[in-house]
Amino acid sequence: MIERLKEELYQLTGDPFYSPGNKVDFSAVDEWPGLEEFNYYHVNGFTQPPEIVYSQVNPQVNPVFAYWGFIPHWVKTMKEINEKPYNLNPNAQSENMFSSRAFAKSARYGRCVVMIDAYYESHHYKGKTYPFRIFRKDGKPLYIACICRRNNMSDADGVEKIFNSFAMLTCEANKMLSQIHNNPKMVQRTGHRMLNILEEKDIDAYLKPYPTQLGEKGDPQEEHLFQQEVLNLCQPFPDELLDSYSVRNLNDRKEMPYIGNVPKITEEYTWPDLDYSRVKMNS
Repeated sequence: MIERLKEELYQLTGDPFYSPGNKVDFSAVDEWPGLEEFNYYHVNGFTQPPEIVYSQVNPQVNPVFAYWGFIPHWVKTMKEINEKPYNLNPNAQSENMFSSRAFAKSARYGRCVVMIDAYYESHHYKGKTYPFRIFRKDGKPLYIACICRRNNMSDADGVEKIFNSFAMLTCEANKMLSQIHNNPKMVQRTGHRMLNILEEKDIDAYLKPYPTQLGEKGDPQEEHLFQQEVLNLCQPFPDELLDSYSVRNLNDRKEMPYIGNVPKITEEYTWPDLDYSRVKMNS
């Protein structure tokens, strides 16, 4: 597994430290070169950042690298993604994942989990957006339910490349996220949403193998019951376990340029023109 991940790291970073055949005693390594750009303090899903995911793509549920931004099966070239951004899905609605044309196969055979420290949502107020950082009160990681698929893609030169892509699942929002994540267009279209956060004890159940193999015809009742078991894990995460605070702008604006993927972006920032009574904090 280490050798396989090392080859993937070499492809991601280009650093000879990870070159195939380069014998490295990883147990004695304190610093991993070439990975600085993959230390995420804030990252936009539409930039397709690579993440480590635990996925059914690998039969031993070993970690694999995957790009955030699910690419459906009908997309065959990188050009199609660039021409049609909706072919790149950072999120997928959990309620529809087993019935969606884009996500159904991955919901059955490509469920995966990504571990993050926190995530960001924006609050809309008087025509402006104010970002908030969402995290667990107890300091534990957030385990996000996702779906993943293995993509065969052709680049601009017609060279075929194989890589994994994934989408984070969303579910109905709890009260806290409903107050924060209030984009009017989104609420009108889908209602209030939040990322599908799992308790650590539920990860194995979420990654449980589907009752039929790919291409096999199974028992419809058994499949229905299995899907319901998975969907029962796709529920709003309890408000009392989460906390949040506002942070600096996550996009360039006149009064405040975006400072980028740096530790300071995670620090609390109080916006002078935001009415915080609209967002009841869980502090």
